[in-house]
Order: sequence, then C-alpha cells, then structure tokens
Amino acid sequence: EYNIGDDLELECDQNEQAFKDAARGGDHHQHEQSSFLGVNNSKANGDTNRQNCAKASPRPIVHSSESQNVIHRIESVMQIMLNFLDRKEEPILRGYIDPESLDDDDEYNGDDVFGHSAKRTNNGDPKFYRSFGNIAQSRSFASICLVMSFVHQLLLSNRSTTTREVYYVFVTHFRNQRECDGVILDVAKILGVSRRSLGLSASPKGWFCGCVEITRKGTLPSGKDVSGCIDGTALSSIQGLPITREWTERDGLGRTDDGVEIKVSSRGARVILVIEKEGVYNRLSEERIFDRFPCILVTGKGFPDLATRALVHALHIELDLPVLGLCDCNPYGISVLALYHCAGDRMGVDGRRRYSVPIRWIGLRPSDVSGLEDGLPKTVFQKLTDLDNKRIASLLDPEDDAFLTEEDEEEVREMEDAGYKVELEALYWLGPDYMGNWVVEMLNNEYQRSLVE
Repeated sequence: EYNIGDDLELECDQNEQAFKDAARGGDHHQHEQSSFLGVNNSKANGDTNRQNCAKASPRPIVHSSESQNVIHRIESVMQIMLNFLDRKEEPILRGYIDPESLDDDDEYNGDDVFGHSAKRTNNGDPKFYRSFGNIAQSRSFASICLVMSFVHQLLLSNRSTTTREVYYVFVTHFRNQRECDGVILDVAKILGVSRRSLGLSASPKGWFCGCVEITRKGTLPSGKDVSGCIDGTALSSIQGLPITREWTERDGLGRTDDGVEIKVSSRGARVILVIEKEGVYNRLSEERIFDRFPCILVTGKGFPDLATRALVHALHIELDLPVLGLCDCNPYGISVLALYHCAGDRMGVDGRRRYSVPIRWIGLRPSDVSGLEDGLPKTVFQKLTDLDNKRIASLLDPEDDAFLTEEDEEEVREMEDAGYKVELEALYWLGPDYMGNWVVEMLNNEYQRSLVE
C-alpha cells in the first residue's frame, strides 16, 4: 500500500493511462519494452512474443526451467486480469495459484481460485489483492503491471539486470527507487518466487573484510577465468570486499548460476561482527581490529539487502561462527539487527527465516551509555520520537518472532524509560582510539563468555 497524497482524483486519471500502457502495450512504454499483453487478449500472447524474441536473436534462446516457470506465472496472472477486461469488469490482481495445487473438490475456472484450499505452498501470496477500481490501490496496480511486463520481456530475452535499471526505465512513473523496490517485492509475492527468479538483483550495497579467505574456481560463460583466492585482511581500501549477488546464487555445493565454485575459509576468525553503520565499519576496518581480535566485519549499510543476509548466513553456517551485532543505541539500530534474525513477510519467499542467523546484540546498549554519561556532552542524547516508541513496541511484541533475549528486552525498556537514544559516533568524544578499544574489549568478553557457556 502506498500513500498517494492529497490529489487522488488527479492521480487516478494518470494511473488509468499508466495501466492502459502496461496492459495494452501503449505508445508511452513501447520503446522500453515489448509487452506480452500488447497483441490481443488471447492466450496465444506468450507464444507470439517468444517467436518475436527468437526472430530478433541470432541464436535460439534456451530458457531455464526456473525462468519458464516465472514466465508462465506472469502470463497466467495477467490472463486472468484480462478476462476481467473482456467482461468489462474492473480488473483485479491476485496471487498466482497453481491449478494442480487445488484440492480435488475445488474447481478452477481460470478466474477465481482465491480462497480455495491448496495442497502445496509454491503459490503466490493468497492474501494479496489489488483492484484497479479502488482509487487507493490503482497506482499500486498500474505499477505492478509495468514491472511484470518488464520482467516478462527480460526473462524472454534470457537476461538479468539490477533493480536500479527498472527504476530508470519507468523513471517518469515511479517517485523514487524505494517505491520501485516495493513494487518489485509485490511482484515476487504475487508470483510466489524470489526476486532473483525475476532476473533482478540489487546493486552491491554491503561490504566485508577480516579473517576470511574467498576462493573462486571456474570460468564465466564469456570464457573469462575467474579462479583465484582473496584474503579479507589484504585491504586495497577501507571498505574491503563488496557483497555481490553471487552469494544469493550459490547452491548447496557453493556453485553460482554461472558455474563458478565459491568457497569460504576462516583465517582464525572467532566471530562475525555485523555493524549497522558504514561509517563505524570503515573506522574499525581502517584500524584493522581483526588483527587485535580475529573476526570478520560485515556491514549492510543500514537495513541489509538480500546479498548481505546471504553472505552472513553462509559465513555462519560454513565456518560455524557466532554472529554478533553492533548498532546505535536506538530502536532503529536494533531493528536493523533483527532483520538478520528474521526478515518480514513483506519480502515474500526472500523474507522470514530465509538466510536467518542467530545474531546477538552486544552494543551499543543503554547500560553501556549509562556508564559513560559523565564523559559525553548533552548534545549526543537525543529524545525518542513517536516512531521510536512504535519501534520499541514492535520489538517487545511477544507475538513477533523473538529476536531479543530477556536481558535484551530489559535494556530496551531501560531505553524507553530514559526517553533518549545515542548514536555510536558519540563514542568519538571519548578519544580517537576509544571506539576500537571498546569493540575489541567487548569481543573478547563475548568470546570468553561463549567458552564458559
């Protein structure tokens, strides 16, 4: 759901045109895509476009079974929507339902399988519903049609791209990248597939470095040999190594979609330290704290993307290392760490327990701040906002997938009672070396604690 502002009536007219462009292959986006809905309303649209795509290519295009499945799901969902148009009814978008997943007593008429019981869980989100006739949903509806059309053509041409390109293709429609990313997640939920299955990936966001070694072995389809070994302590910059989509592509044997084998090995690391903020990560990387305490540093620069979560999960599972979290002493920072533990339903099959790790919050905690108050200026203590208090309530929700321990919950309540929050950068007031020394001391304490347990 998106907030479409005060000018709903004007925007609805614009949305209607956008929907027509998406559903009928109008002139506005014809130069950007060859919509699978642009020929007519018959079920032969998919075959027609596959033929056109093959004619335009110098060699036959062979689609993977995964791509074929997504193409079929898009065509099925949109065909049902077109059936509404043929009957001159307002079109509705619902989650994809595989007819074979229905119970024997259910009938599949190609239009309404919403609410039927299903035997398998590889369907789209059964709760998803968008009606073009609803003024509050019409923009979201049109946006989903545009992205589905883009993804359909992308997969037909056997290509992949970044979510950034999707935004720029429809830059006159989407308000910003965030809105575009939200629609991409909606499309994945409707189809019941991962974002990677759509042929889309985010631009590299996170970084990692430290006592880890990455070994690649294999040749890309282009013929380039990418075999080699990278030492995480041999930094060419303070950022370290970028976290790319290859971590989401690895199978159980460590092979990517391109057939490259990626192995990770520890260089004596004792823990994985996930850091909320890039600035703090850069400072600790520059100080090479992994030389003082063997560890692997990771940052997702705020809320982590899928690739960062996949990397942390791989390091945790394959190296059998505990995961510790360092964030601001505020509800937002704690929420960032919670996402490594369990992503939300909003991300569909990429959310919830996928790439989940048992991460432990070690700082900055209210109990840490209370012992430093005398050395910190009053300006670093910021009052909690209404949004902060809502986040606190969510973190303490007993019905939520528990991330915080009882001790952690007490810390959060102490923050709520105190009524203020403090950022990690406030520790710089205590001296240029204080941050690094404090983190190393915490890591040592946590490691000794784990040995006792």
